[in-house]
Amino acid sequence: MVIKIKKKVLILLILAFTLVSCCGFLISGSIAASRYAPPKITVVIDAGHGGIDGGAVGVESKTSESELNLAVSYELKSYFQSAGVTVVMTREDENGLYGTATDGYKRRDMLERKRIIEKTAPNLVISVHMNRFGNSSRRGAQVYFQKGADTAKTLACIVQNGLNEYINIPQTGKCFSALAGDYYILNSHQYTAIIVECGFLSNVQDDRLLNSKEYREKTAYIIYGGIMEYLAIFCDVKL
Repeated sequence: MVIKIKKKVLILLILAFTLVSCCGFLISGSIAASRYAPPKITVVIDAGHGGIDGGAVGVESKTSESELNLAVSYELKSYFQSAGVTVVMTREDENGLYGTATDGYKRRDMLERKRIIEKTAPNLVISVHMNRFGNSSRRGAQVYFQKGADTAKTLACIVQNGLNEYINIPQTGKCFSALAGDYYILNSHQYTAIIVECGFLSNVQDDRLLNSKEYREKTAYIIYGGIMEYLAIFCDVKL
């Protein structure tokens, strides 16, 4: 399905992503749904959770985080492949990566994600998640990077800036800063990686939006746009 806002978002991204205000970086370049990325570019898309580990649950919809993570990940995959970028997904269906659901399944699941990343040796890793918080008024999309990883911080800030511009500020009047976090999917390997928390399932408005295919497409497109901006600057991808 073609997103109604796609052309508008594309034009605005070209302008907005030149200034990554959330981290104070000044970056020039353009953003586009490029079809000229060289085949050497590979990204790993990690759909968080899966199987018996459903993650957060929609406060109203009761939809599992794992289902929404996978849906957004497939939207991202489609955008990247249309740009000529090679995509490897850690999880391609509703199942976890742990084998049998016995003690230690979570550790086995995370180790398998690490194995896939290291085998792929990607340019980037994007781990897709949904958030939750005790205060149900909290909403919006936020990006995390590994503390001390400068390239990941730059990538996180670019993506966060786009999410602020087209999701957080229009919906809440507020924006997030990209945050350093100590998470296994970020620190268990040597590759540039970010976690994108696409919204709060503990918030009714975010829950409703994230259960909309059109909104998931929009969110994925903004994430994709930020990543392509990063690739244009640091991996010499033609846009």
